[in-house]
Amino acid sequence: MVYKMEGSSMENQLIIKRNQQPEPFNADKIMRILNLACRNFPLDPHKPLDNLLSALPQQISSSQLMNDLTLAALNLTSVEEPEWKNAAGRLKLFALYKQVSITRGTNHQGSPIPYDYLRFLDFAVKHNVYSADILNHYDSKELSQAAA
Repeated sequence: MVYKMEGSSMENQLIIKRNQQPEPFNADKIMRILNLACRNFPLDPHKPLDNLLSALPQQISSSQLMNDLTLAALNLTSVEEPEWKNAAGRLKLFALYKQVSITRGTNHQGSPIPYDYLRFLDFAVKHNVYSADILNHYDSKELSQAAA
């Protein structure tokens, strides 16, 4: 789907990635993130992007776009749709996960979660970040569910 803004298509918009490389605006990519943020909430994930498009500059950094999407979602919070605050919180977490992924030098391959939770948990127990009791108290199915 190509979004329109002021008579021109969004195909002319550029997103400046964190590595400073420009990338064409991709509404489908943004919608995947918004769909994840709105998952299990009775929300229309198109709303934050629709609200944001009228103010989108010709070029924007990917981190600024994520911040703007988060604010757009937060601004939709109302008595009728209070879940927007939760979707905005998820968007903020996705941005944090991205920054953690960059800092750790890991590639989260399109997932907003930058690590394998079970592998992280094993690492944390081995390095005394978490007690081994967590592995004794919960089975792998419960831990997988917690990671989801």
